[in-house]
Amino acid sequence: TLVESGELRYLAIPTPTPPPEPPPRVPEATAQGGAYIAPVTLGSLESIFDAAGVPNEWRGPMYSIALCESGHTATAVGDHGNSLGLFQLWTGWFGAAGYSTADALDPVVNTIVAVYVRETRGRFGGPGGWTCADRLGIP
Repeated sequence: TLVESGELRYLAIPTPTPPPEPPPRVPEATAQGGAYIAPVTLGSLESIFDAAGVPNEWRGPMYSIALCESGHTATAVGDHGNSLGLFQLWTGWFGAAGYSTADALDPVVNTIVAVYVRETRGRFGGPGGWTCADRLGIP
């Protein structure tokens, strides 16, 4: 663009656009082995919910809880290895639900166990529940 200011004439060169920011890392849980694994997409999360038998009325709250807990990262590990996967489930829940912690990072298994936890507890939040449910106002 040619700019004139009094007797001076010069070309104005536009400032280059900075590169986009990298995706945010999950603050409290990290991907297994410290590697960043891209979060699951909404479409794949719907497929995971279908495979895990998530009731329709729980899908919205569970979507929000998984986003808050792991950033939708299926391989997230938090609490020094005691909270695993998409829903950051305590390792003890897997055995109680009939699964091995070896399968905890499988997003379908993690979601099945999350449904088991919700069915067992009768709520998402409250004492012993998901911290994110309380933060988000999900009972």
